[in-house]
Amino acid sequence: MTESNAISKGPCDSCGSSDGNVLYDDGHSYCFVCESYTHGDAEMPQEVTLTNTHELGRMTQAWQQAKPVAIPDRSLTSATASKYKVAVVGEHHYYPYFDADSTEPVGFKVRHLKTKAFRVVGDIKSGGLFGQQRYGNHKQNRVVVVEGELDALAASAMFDDKVAVVSLKQGAAAAGKDFKTAYNFLDGFTEIVVCFDADKAGLDAIEKVAEVFAGKLRIMRLDPSVGKDACDYLKAGEKKAFTDLYWSASQYTPKGILSKGELWDRLNAERPDKLGDYPWEALNDITYGFRPTELITVTAGSGLGKSSILRELVMHVKQTTSNRIGCLFMEEAVERTAEGFMGVDLSTPVHLPTSAV
Repeated sequence: MTESNAISKGPCDSCGSSDGNVLYDDGHSYCFVCESYTHGDAEMPQEVTLTNTHELGRMTQAWQQAKPVAIPDRSLTSATASKYKVAVVGEHHYYPYFDADSTEPVGFKVRHLKTKAFRVVGDIKSGGLFGQQRYGNHKQNRVVVVEGELDALAASAMFDDKVAVVSLKQGAAAAGKDFKTAYNFLDGFTEIVVCFDADKAGLDAIEKVAEVFAGKLRIMRLDPSVGKDACDYLKAGEKKAFTDLYWSASQYTPKGILSKGELWDRLNAERPDKLGDYPWEALNDITYGFRPTELITVTAGSGLGKSSILRELVMHVKQTTSNRIGCLFMEEAVERTAEGFMGVDLSTPVHLPTSAV
């Protein structure tokens, strides 16, 4: 579980899961069912482990004794870290996870600052979403779900801690599973605002969580040119842009289905002008010329003049517009194509042996 990108998922040789094993772009893989980890081709930090529960007591003690400190590389203050009980111990971040009944963590995600590698200590599978313990009374109508722990801190900071923010336990690849295990908690809110990373994995994760909470979902669509996640927005000083996206988050609609707002935007969008007219007025009366993004297909039997029509059209476009034209006449030689265009321009069949040209 490093800061790499998931590229595919498939079966796990360890537990037999059909799709729980996720492959990352640095070559390592991780099964979100049995938590088995496989090293990739790249050199991986020695610290990366996923089952180290015997350290939980020692780590809890270190976490309790640690004082909240700022995380300057993410523009996070000590006050924000304190609200989520995130501790910095030496060269490590401790992200605590709690279950519904515990005041002490049932597990930690531990992040090494230099290598950016993660390990899991304890049993975070039995815990809730990261930050969930802060909102047990459901005093707010909305909850925002982000992908990672630091994103939760960043989003909360930009909201001035006035919005409930939690993060997934196992990243975008296991978003659907995390939503299912946290069903009762999430169902206590009127609306669930999803703010996943602006990448393919984040978009795929939206579809997974929609299988659990489609009716309550609202989607914050981050602008990749500003940042792909909440941390990027905070570091860029784009607090207003982020909060505006929160308030304008659109209700989830399945792929291929438009909301009335999206349809209205399309209807009012500026439409491209036509690229030009056909050389035949009767055809222009029917089609109103031709436009960008259109595919025009000319069909007829063999020897009925399809190539002749295309040559007339190409020469007309060349002579009446500034558009550049590329031609692929697959069934004739280049010489014949050139002679055909010359013949249209001269109104003479220059390809025939009897031509005087």
